[in-house]
Amino acid sequence: MPRAPRVHFPGALFHVMARGNGGEKIFLEENDFRVFLGFLSELKERKPFRLFAYCLMTNHFHLLVEVADTPMPVLMQRLMLRYAKHFNIRGRRFGHVFQGRY
Repeated sequence: MPRAPRVHFPGALFHVMARGNGGEKIFLEENDFRVFLGFLSELKERKPFRLFAYCLMTNHFHLLVEVADTPMPVLMQRLMLRYAKHFNIRGRRFGHVFQGRY
């Protein structure tokens, strides 16, 4: 049975977390952290939301986000897809970077 869609309303607060596929590292070098934060910053300019806190670990990340008009799934899809493309191209690899649903 599929999961129910996430509830969305402007002002909703989300703690989201995504882990590397199979527990693998998603940030291999210090620059990877900067690239991810750059993508997050660019997304914030295009699709406004409030970012209260973040924690980037080598194999996962946490974000505390208050959404506006753009639903959380759209924000996460854009962020994670863009970072996964960067990660795979840089590492000359392919396939999933993140494990399951955020």
